[in-house]
Amino acid sequence: MQAFLALASIGVSLVDLVITGDSLVKANDLDPQQFIAAAEAFEGRNAKRARRAAALIRAGVDSPMETRIRLLIVLAGLPEPQVNFILRVAGGRWRWRFDLCYPEYKLIIEYDGRHHAFDSDQWTRDLERREWLDQDGWRIIIVISEGIDETPLRTLQRVRAALDERGARVPKAFRPEWMRHFMVRG
Repeated sequence: MQAFLALASIGVSLVDLVITGDSLVKANDLDPQQFIAAAEAFEGRNAKRARRAAALIRAGVDSPMETRIRLLIVLAGLPEPQVNFILRVAGGRWRWRFDLCYPEYKLIIEYDGRHHAFDSDQWTRDLERREWLDQDGWRIIIVISEGIDETPLRTLQRVRAALDERGARVPKAFRPEWMRHFMVRG
């Protein structure tokens, strides 16, 4: 907790604070509510940013890129997806776990690093999984690093369009807050 508050006090960005919090929760089996309580009691420099970041920390996040995608979505005003949703099949058997999911809309958002393209076993597993999901009526959006670092607006448009197609109530315009935290190029 102290490391999180110290980073906030020296001006670490909101996104990096949430990434740190998500990582600390996972590594130390902490409850995100502990960060909220610590930030509420914090009176140091950038206390407001610490409180905002603490409210965005989630349990179960596996990577910084998952946090970044989730924050892009949330800061733009789209509904927050579930983190690391476990899809179960008949009888409750565990089938797959997905980075981000809107289970009520059968919509999955996955971050794929380069290894997904260069590891043939991983690529084969990904293709088989996508075919199964398609047959079961799921929609999957794959986001790569460029979709966060270079074309975040396009990523938001893809997510909003998929949510809209699946019947979710989505805003016509994105909240501008996301632009303060994600580079917009071109």
